[in-house]
Amino acid sequence: MSAMFSLNDLGELSIFLGIEFTKTTLLLLLTQRKYIEQLLQKTNLLLITPYATPMAVNVHLHAGDSENFSNPSLYRSVLGTLQYMCYTRLDITFTVNKLSQFKHEPTVKQWNCVERLLRYLKGTSTYGLLIKPALHFCVQAFAHADHGGSHFDQRSTSGFCTYLGLNPITWTSCKQQVIAQSV
Repeated sequence: MSAMFSLNDLGELSIFLGIEFTKTTLLLLLTQRKYIEQLLQKTNLLLITPYATPMAVNVHLHAGDSENFSNPSLYRSVLGTLQYMCYTRLDITFTVNKLSQFKHEPTVKQWNCVERLLRYLKGTSTYGLLIKPALHFCVQAFAHADHGGSHFDQRSTSGFCTYLGLNPITWTSCKQQVIAQSV
């Protein structure tokens, strides 16, 4: 290719689009530690105390659950950044999906949930996507739905994760578009 194009060898890949690559002989770790630090700095939450979980149990969010958040553009900007972090952080996918449902008119209660997620990220900033060599390339898929988990519109949130060997290759969490009714 170098005969046809002007190429530069930049050496081993270490960081690309905010994703940090740590490579050893046995694994590849993709993290976004600096990206998380920049987000905490942007939101003035760099000195917050970390939390152990991304979302509190039994939190019921819905439109109008408290007064409107004073800076909806900040909410949207932070959620966009968090959506990008889902490329390396499977553990925040559900929470980010839940909070993204309120981007049109966020409330203070929803912003408090965003802050909790940022606290979680502060304590887990070195977590990421670990890719290891596998002896067997079997494909496994896992799925789950909360069966009408939203108390306000009766729609379910479902998610799945697909593995190739020991490595996750696809994952998602999303609110279903239709209401499933049992007969």
